Amino acid sequence: MFIRNILLIALSMISINTYANISLSTYRIFLNEDNRLSSFTVFNKAHVKQECALRFRHYDYTDGGKIVEFKDEGLPDYSAVPWFRMSPKNFVVAERGVQKVTFSMRRKVHQESAEYRSIISISCQDIDDGSNTDKPLVSLSAKLVFNIPLTVRVGEQLAQIEIQPIAIENGTVKAKLVHSGKRSVFGNFVVYEGEKEIAKLKSISIYPNMKFKDISIPIKDFQSSTLRFVFEELDEMDNAIKVERMVNL
Repeated sequence: MFIRNILLIALSMISINTYANISLSTYRIFLNEDNRLSSFTVFNKAHVKQECALRFRHYDYTDGGKIVEFKDEGLPDYSAVPWFRMSPKNFVVAERGVQKVTFSMRRKVHQESAEYRSIISISCQDIDDGSNTDKPLVSLSAKLVFNIPLTVRVGEQLAQIEIQPIAIENGTVKAKLVHSGKRSVFGNFVVYEGEKEIAKLKSISIYPNMKFKDISIPIKDFQSSTLRFVFEELDEMDNAIKVERMVNL
């Protein structure tokens, strides 16, 4: 019992920074010829400075939505890195402060119509400058990492989405979003009973090399024998995709 009490006292002296200390103004960056500039803001809610660094990562996506990190040497052909500048790449956010990060699309001659993508990986960690005299005896500073998709679209790219076989099993909707075309699609999948929204799956990404993405979303407390399923693209373009499908249960 004595040892247990000592352990509990020691644990009460540990301060672990949580994800709530850092937040971002957006979690997706999109650039094209009509939208060559973009940015996001890093908000530091903590009472200590945060040291942050931005790096690039790349992922391949298989049919269904499985993610595999690209680990070969160099950059993949689809990398957006050669197509944009960002500033700053390394910075310190003051306590209770903010930092803006800007992105600009490069101008290139003889550019081919295509879509490029990368992941901006942002890691932030507390800076202990010794000024905080009220800190606990033991302080564990966790490194917080955000992964933000960045897409650069050159020229006009088309895509289509189709909602394919829908089944409801044990209170869960299972479906496929079938993709065709040369650009990625980013949006929400919503289930309606009449005009009432009864389920929603946010921020679905489908990339050009994916033929489909599996969808699984729980639903409950519906009475109607007919439900409406909607996928709506979250995009600033005029030709943003919206598809619907009615299903009789």
